[in-house]
Amino acid sequence: MDNIPQASGKELKAATQVEYARFDEGMLCTRWSTWGRHLVSNSSYTPPRPIEMKLRTTVVSSILLNLETGNFCKEDFLVSFPEKSSNLAEIKFRANPTFTFTIAETYSNPLGAIQGGPKKLVSHESPGEYKNLQSKEHESIDSCINNIYGWTQRIQEELIAQSKITVDPEIDEIIENFHQKIDERVKDQESFFSSSEQAEILEKLNALQSRVEELESKYNFSAQGTAQIKSAIEKTQKDLPYYPKGIWYKTATSKIVSALKTAIKTKEVRDFALEAAKKFLL
Repeated sequence: MDNIPQASGKELKAATQVEYARFDEGMLCTRWSTWGRHLVSNSSYTPPRPIEMKLRTTVVSSILLNLETGNFCKEDFLVSFPEKSSNLAEIKFRANPTFTFTIAETYSNPLGAIQGGPKKLVSHESPGEYKNLQSKEHESIDSCINNIYGWTQRIQEELIAQSKITVDPEIDEIIENFHQKIDERVKDQESFFSSSEQAEILEKLNALQSRVEELESKYNFSAQGTAQIKSAIEKTQKDLPYYPKGIWYKTATSKIVSALKTAIKTKEVRDFALEAAKKFLL
């Protein structure tokens, strides 16, 4: 044990077991097995620096709390607090990362990064109040944080709205084909219907309504579906005296075709009803 450096009295008192091992390079390691702590002679140990955030813990806590007060929980979001950025907080909705909320601290003067000067707090929000992305200036960090709840509400509104927006290529194609037929067959599209022409069209619309009722009886349409079709036909009847011929035919076919497509779920029956509509309308 000659020439082995001795640990200080303070270190010996603190440790319950001390073991010595000699390194190949002559360095001596004193291992404290109780704490699992290593002291290496001839070396300087610097403990890892804790992660730093610009924002106070109370501010971070308030941000996370606001993510819990709406229809979501904080686990629905990815939240980060950049250390080297003008952004103080960045929030992304996990299920759709295009929905973001950022709190930033920027210079009031566009040349502030060069000239210096006062800074301002800004929130960048997507979705915004009426745009996909909007930015707002705030007097305080509390004002920024208070906007988070409204942002989460808008996310829910967007998700609900997206579920209601449906694009149906089939119905678009059917209506386009109807319109092409109208352009081919209807002359003087800018003129209005005469009284006799209106009476003739009303008779056709009534015949179409009767045909739909026959299909309802045969194929057991729902009462709601029949009501949708009837309502569409009645709207076209009311438009007759006021629309030019071309506009009336095109809006009438759009209303009726859309109602038939929505009300009749069976494709075979729906195709039959559409052919009937084409017969009575054109």
